[in-house]
Amino acid sequence: MKKNLLLTFFLLCVLPLTVFAVEDPVAVTVTITQPTNSVVEVAYTPFGTTTATTKIFMDVDGYDGTISIESGASVNVKVIPISTYAFDKIVINEADPILENDYLIEDVTEATTITTSVVRMYTFTITKPVKCDFEVEYMPAPLESRVLVTKTFTPDEEGDVTLKVKAGSKFSFKVTPDEGYALELIEALNEAITDNPYVVTPVNADKTIKAKITKTHTVTIDKPQNSTVLVKYVEPLGAASKEKTLSGVGDYNGVIVVKDGTLLSVTVNPATGYEFSKTEVNAEVSDVNPTTISPVTKDLQISTEVVKKKYAITITPPSNGTITVMDGDTELESGDLVEHGTQLTVTTTQQDNYELTSLTVNNEELTTSLYTVTGPVTIQAVFTYVAPKYVVTITQPSNGEIVVRRKVVTSTTEAYVKVLSGSEITEGTTLYVDVNPAENFIVNSLKVNGSKVADLTSLPYSFVISSQTMIQAELEIAQQKIIFADVQNGSFIVKSGTKFLNSGDLVNRGTVLTLQAIPSKEYKFKQWWDGDINAEREIVVSKVDITVSAEFALITGIEELYTGMSVYAADGAIYLNGVTEDVTSVSIIDMAGKIVYNSKPEFGQTVLSPVNRGVYVVLVKGTKGNVSTKVIVK
Repeated sequence: MKKNLLLTFFLLCVLPLTVFAVEDPVAVTVTITQPTNSVVEVAYTPFGTTTATTKIFMDVDGYDGTISIESGASVNVKVIPISTYAFDKIVINEADPILENDYLIEDVTEATTITTSVVRMYTFTITKPVKCDFEVEYMPAPLESRVLVTKTFTPDEEGDVTLKVKAGSKFSFKVTPDEGYALELIEALNEAITDNPYVVTPVNADKTIKAKITKTHTVTIDKPQNSTVLVKYVEPLGAASKEKTLSGVGDYNGVIVVKDGTLLSVTVNPATGYEFSKTEVNAEVSDVNPTTISPVTKDLQISTEVVKKKYAITITPPSNGTITVMDGDTELESGDLVEHGTQLTVTTTQQDNYELTSLTVNNEELTTSLYTVTGPVTIQAVFTYVAPKYVVTITQPSNGEIVVRRKVVTSTTEAYVKVLSGSEITEGTTLYVDVNPAENFIVNSLKVNGSKVADLTSLPYSFVISSQTMIQAELEIAQQKIIFADVQNGSFIVKSGTKFLNSGDLVNRGTVLTLQAIPSKEYKFKQWWDGDINAEREIVVSKVDITVSAEFALITGIEELYTGMSVYAADGAIYLNGVTEDVTSVSIIDMAGKIVYNSKPEFGQTVLSPVNRGVYVVLVKGTKGNVSTKVIVK
């Protein structure tokens, strides 16, 4: 009992001290940033009261967004967007955003600023899919997802699809048609779109989207050979008219998907040298090019065929020869048909004395025997008469040359062209034959085809070619006659080698003859007939006969005193020969005593010409004495 009384006393003494130690309440200001496109509902207990209250903050003029609460109290914030917006976030004192709505902020002990935000949302209404599935990828309201969401819708869905899509985000709409169908277009706000997927970025308006699906058919075109195939059709996407050219080159894809009901046109364009044959559509043959199928209501299998072109060969029969046309080992006749690209061998054969002047194919000269067919062929040949040619053989003689020429005339010149042995000369050509003997030889005979030419003095000999021709000639060394003239006061001898010749002998041209003059007593050799003064000499027999003559003169006193000097008259002149330095002067005096010459003559020979005929006295003075002689000028 005593212990309980002590405890009671202690409590009574201490309790008043505790009550007196509690501090006064502290007010804290909370600021709500003015909201846009939304209202903010704040639930709190105002400072100085104990009654909880709710206050709505709106975007109005004279906005006041502050409230006062007791430190440590809580504030509940709820964002209510207007109809086209959705909650985005709450930010407290610029801290990390709070991504949930209707949020309780507990134990607020300092001034706090609360900012809220909402995002614009657009309504996308998508018509219920028919004969297709579609997939959408979009950004929904933040509270639903803050990353792109993918959703797939099928014809099993009930009704149209309505989506709320965040403004400024990306929206994708992809259509997957059922088998046998294809997307024709996507309609969005009355705009026809052929992009699949249809992408909107950024989202900035409400949209109504509809996918238009059309029935399709598969058209398979077999790979064309030696041609190209042009297909015209309407493709499903956008119902667009299309063209596609198919060829057998490279990787081949002949499958085309066309819109139901389309008009399909198939045009075959054959390669060079080919022509259209047929088009088969589901085994039904068409011989019309282009082939048209309208409308297309089922799948089609199409094949095309071309064949090589064939052309007629026309061979114009020529005169004076033949044309042969071969296709490999087969000889063709005029009117035969041959395929494009066939290589023909064209040859000709001419008759005797004719030659091929021209060979043409389609009026163009054929320069080889081969021709490749690319169209109708007309072959012609022209053969022209050609005079026969004969070989001219020239047998060249020894010691000379046979020269044969033919006359060549052009528009501006005329010439004689040398013909060589073995040449072929056209019949009717005039040949001119000349013979050029070697020195000291003459033509003995000229034969043409064994017949001697009668007149050898009128060479060149001419004749006209009419057969194979042999030309020959015989040459012989020429001879000249040696005649001895009568001489006075002496004689002479003529020898050919060691043989003494007589007057009238014939000597071969080119023979070297030795002549020796022999004066009579008291006479001396004066000169030969040609003026040579050497008593013994050699001559060569040339092309003329030779008359050998010698002249002798009486030995005078001049010659006795001045050895080697001679004085004589000849041809109306007086000759002083062998004048030496011993002679100081020479005087010539006529019979009237007139001095016609008086001078010191030049050494060697001095000729006084002309002088009158008559008798003259020649006086020679010199270191050996004076001496005179008489000469008669005739």
